[in-house]
Amino acid sequence: MIDVLVPGDSLVREVALVAAFAVITALFARITLPVPWSLVPITGQTFAVLLAGALLGSKRGALSQMAYLGIGATGVPLWFSATTKLGVAGIIGPSGGFLVGFIPMAFVVGFLAERGWDRRFWTAVAAMLIGEVVLYIFGVSWMSRFSNVIAYLYNNALKGWPWLASMRSSAPRRIQASR
Repeated sequence: MIDVLVPGDSLVREVALVAAFAVITALFARITLPVPWSLVPITGQTFAVLLAGALLGSKRGALSQMAYLGIGATGVPLWFSATTKLGVAGIIGPSGGFLVGFIPMAFVVGFLAERGWDRRFWTAVAAMLIGEVVLYIFGVSWMSRFSNVIAYLYNNALKGWPWLASMRSSAPRRIQASR
């Protein structure tokens, strides 16, 4: 999809796209909703990771998230939410599995988008839900070292249903892709 919006085929363009989505993820990380029953807040960065995969494709999407984690691992306060520790401490803390899971999440969503899953609304939703499952495999398995995972999963399920219901009522039947 991004290839239609930003045409070209140079190394500078590729690096710029990867870097741009690392920055977009960092900016969306600032959108934070603390959840009292969880060690991990709801952040906008998950949406940015989904976009990175869907728009950049599997390889560039995953690379953008590697760049995001690499920058964050240095301790630069560019990334994560206000409740996540900076540097390597953030990666080994309760949110660490989710942060590392951004890489395979972006890859899987991008892989599915490259195969046409981004062309229809319900297949795009399915691709993004599969990406979320990948993220949860990494995040929840890591977070189980710090918290009650069953309570976390139950409460996350409760907060997700209103979002899905609102998408169904306001979304078009088909997403037009110009490839």
